[in-house]
Amino acid sequence: MKKFKSLALVLSLAMVLTAVPANIQAAKKVKLSKKTVSVDVGGKVTVSVKNSAKKAKVSWKLKKTSVAKISKKVSKGKKAKAVIQGIKPGKAVLKATYKVGKSKKTLKCKVTVNPAADNLTPSSAPTQSVVTGTSAPVVTTTPDVSVTESTSTPKPTRTPRVTATPSPTPTAKPAAEAKPTGDILNILSDTSIVTNPTRDEDKEKVVHVVNADGSVTLDFTDTVYYGIRFTFEQPLNLEDFSYIVVEGTNASGSEEGHQLACQFLDAIDHNEGHGGLLEIDTQDSITFPIKYELTDKSIRTNVNSFEIYSTDGDKPKGPVTVTSIKLYKSEQDYIDDINSGGSDATPAPFEATFTTDSHVKSITTYNTQDYTNPDNIFENQTTAYARNSETGEIITDGNGQVNFTAVVEPGYMVDKVTVTPEENFNNIKGKSDTGLDNTFRITKITGPISITVTTKPEEAKPESFVANFIVDEHATITTYKTQNYDDASAAMTGQTTAVARDSATGDILTDGNGQINFTVVLDEGYVVDDISIEPSDPKNYKNIKEPVDTGKDNTYRITKITGDLTITVKVIPAA
Repeated sequence: MKKFKSLALVLSLAMVLTAVPANIQAAKKVKLSKKTVSVDVGGKVTVSVKNSAKKAKVSWKLKKTSVAKISKKVSKGKKAKAVIQGIKPGKAVLKATYKVGKSKKTLKCKVTVNPAADNLTPSSAPTQSVVTGTSAPVVTTTPDVSVTESTSTPKPTRTPRVTATPSPTPTAKPAAEAKPTGDILNILSDTSIVTNPTRDEDKEKVVHVVNADGSVTLDFTDTVYYGIRFTFEQPLNLEDFSYIVVEGTNASGSEEGHQLACQFLDAIDHNEGHGGLLEIDTQDSITFPIKYELTDKSIRTNVNSFEIYSTDGDKPKGPVTVTSIKLYKSEQDYIDDINSGGSDATPAPFEATFTTDSHVKSITTYNTQDYTNPDNIFENQTTAYARNSETGEIITDGNGQVNFTAVVEPGYMVDKVTVTPEENFNNIKGKSDTGLDNTFRITKITGPISITVTTKPEEAKPESFVANFIVDEHATITTYKTQNYDDASAAMTGQTTAVARDSATGDILTDGNGQINFTVVLDEGYVVDDISIEPSDPKNYKNIKEPVDTGKDNTYRITKITGDLTITVKVIPAA
């Protein structure tokens, strides 16, 4: 929530700050946004780090995870935050370890979880629902659609100029407040539009056209801090809503976003000022759809309008077409709206559907590539969504991933993972990349996919992975137990075989992380022509590193070996 003062007040404040020594102005104490928070069972509240440095790293921990949990977190930079979800009534402590370089500081916030409105304590985490039947229970988890909270502030010397019809008489709270019903409220269709400044000098600053389909085309092209306002017939109580999505069409040439901002306004006269309850993605590169989680309950009452206005950046401001401005009770309601065809957002979240054979007990999915964080782990899943590999945010830009583990019966292992259609993803990565047995990563997802997992009886693990060398008569092979090619004790000359080893210790490995390091020792007047490795499909290794990588002439490294290899070395006379 950002509040703006009148221009005169801002200028006065600026004069005062100018008189303060620079070293005093710069002294900003790092602290949490709140020392104590209160949240209902099933509800969420956000705690952020104020005055966080760009290079800061923040570790979030919550004591008494039975009372509350961290449902989402940002651990780096100026936007470091944690979203706390209430599980059952009680008290807990949120601990943030703030580090910049060698400096470290511990910050704490007391968390109180209150009973839900119906005074019933959920028997399980509110984001999961269990479907029972004749088969084993299936747990369907609500996707965690992550939205970035803005921490930027419009320049204090500017005030958005949105001219409106007379606002309600200023009052702390109107006598009557409408409380919408249903799971979805479309502000665009349910409100009147206030736009086009009435002062002579401001005419033509903002142009809007209401289209036949109900969408609104806005032209902010040559404006700064001008906009339009969608005004409700009477102030609304939005306490039952937790998610807002603004959908529309991006302006031509706006691939990096629009220099626009959005905000709710309360039922106070804002004709000449800003004063909004919540500013969304300000002064940054916003693109449609704009998604924002309403975690602060203070913004949900006494709301009379929603505003879109231009800021002072150099990115395109329009024209843009707004197709809907919808409030949802939950993130899942938004996803359901898209999948039912009720939303104009394009495209819908990319869903992955799992099919397994009888020896796969269950599928465990992860929101990120961190397979150890309990907040990222969801067991007994039948579907998943393409997500950002670091933040867990559901994305549709073609860079999303699905990370999962197939939990198989004892005595079985995953034989094959098949993904269709092939054009909707890039790669299937296994243990050599994920580091875990039966754990896979589907990368660069561009549409819905089906993932089929089949198993086979588990094979006895070999004592080693062996590479056999086939070499022309004018060359021999020297192998090394490690990557230290200067260690004579680790070098073995005239070799026809080698085994995969740990790159640092030389220990034999069969966990998929072993390497083979070798030099082709050439007769005088000969050079290496080609090195080929079998099998090639599927291949039992990840990469072959060449002399430019190893730093030694005619020396090669084969990495992340998962089976036996045949290495063929061909040499030719030097030119």
